[in-house]
Amino acid sequence: MNSSLRNRLLIAAGAILAFFLGAAGVILERAFQESVEENIYSALQSRLFGLMAVIEINADGVLVSDVLPDSRYNQMDSGLYSEIRGRGGSLEWRSPSLGGRALPFFSSLPGDFRYYDDLMADNSNFNQIQLVAMGLDIDWEIESGGITTLSLLVAEDHAPYDEQISAYRRSLWFWLGGLAIALLLMQGLLLFWALNPLRRLASELGQVESGALRALNSNYPKELLPLSDRINRFIDHEAHQREHQKNVLGDLAHSLKTPLAVMRGMLNERAEANKQLDAMQDIIDYQLQRASTMGRRMFAEPVEVMPKLDSIVRSLTKVYAGCSIDFRTNAAEGPDGKSLRFFGDKGDLLEILGNLLDNACKHCNSIVQVSAGALVGDAEEAPRGLQLVIEDDGSGIPTNQRHKVMQRGIRADSRTSGHGIGLATVSVIVAGYGGTVEISDSHLGGAKVVVGLPAE
Repeated sequence: MNSSLRNRLLIAAGAILAFFLGAAGVILERAFQESVEENIYSALQSRLFGLMAVIEINADGVLVSDVLPDSRYNQMDSGLYSEIRGRGGSLEWRSPSLGGRALPFFSSLPGDFRYYDDLMADNSNFNQIQLVAMGLDIDWEIESGGITTLSLLVAEDHAPYDEQISAYRRSLWFWLGGLAIALLLMQGLLLFWALNPLRRLASELGQVESGALRALNSNYPKELLPLSDRINRFIDHEAHQREHQKNVLGDLAHSLKTPLAVMRGMLNERAEANKQLDAMQDIIDYQLQRASTMGRRMFAEPVEVMPKLDSIVRSLTKVYAGCSIDFRTNAAEGPDGKSLRFFGDKGDLLEILGNLLDNACKHCNSIVQVSAGALVGDAEEAPRGLQLVIEDDGSGIPTNQRHKVMQRGIRADSRTSGHGIGLATVSVIVAGYGGTVEISDSHLGGAKVVVGLPAE
């Protein structure tokens, strides 16, 4: 299924936005995590240096001042813990916050900071609290001049940092998501504005096709001007070609009719020759009518039906003045509330009405009725068009002959004049528009011919 150009662009823009904003979110989140880790590392180093400032060593061992650099050392389960161990891992001091619990012991070369970002405290002591810790082994000179080695360890609960990262992550993705939605809305508005000339071009093409406009406007962006100019040239060329075709066919008809008339006059005494000349005239008229039938045109100016119908009725009233025919016409409004219109060639409409009304006049007793209205399909969305209904009060057309009279040269009543091509001509023209011709019985007593011409 073909999707709209706007939807394609929105999907592409959404995919690009999702990729870049997603990548930006991952990068920013990772950068924030690294910044937090660096801050933790620096904070633990500072805590170690602060702890070293309150340590004293004498003959009795390691003494730690009661005034600790952070009050959390004195609070049970505060999340900040510390231990000092001597040679061989012997415990020298433990912060009150540990409550007698022990931290894992690690040893390294003096002067090396040991950093542990995923230290798990003992299950029974800390209920699997994840700690971040830093240890430092230092050689400490005592008053007697000797040197002792101390291992300092500072640990902190990782949960506050995890919560800080989670809060940042939630805020980051919330704002990135909002930014993505805002950008998509702006992109949609931008596409709506940028594609508006294309929608206008399509709308004007529809108006040109229906005949409401003769050509496209020229106030398009420069990218679309070559297209609109070429379409206008195509419209002009198509109109000129059809006009030229009609003129050539008309000239051909006139040039053929004169020699045939002369030959018929010269062969008045030869009945069979005249019969063949009539047949030739019949064939020429029929084939010329087929060739000159315009059929549906994409760029046709709409033709108002009622003025053409009135013109034909006035002409036939004069032709059949001695028959006292009562012409009854009725035309409804079009589906848009305007006068009923035919979207096709004016000559085709005149040919359809002229042939059907002429046949009705030849076969009626005294009444010919014409109704014109909108053609509506079974479904609500079906194309609308033009429906013509011609009825008379004559003898009608027998059911077994209704199909035959649509063929060239066949007449239902051989007593009437004509070459039997009227209904065949109508059938050819209507077929060119994708329409239908149906013959049935009229309530007036004669024939009823219903012509349906869809709008598209």
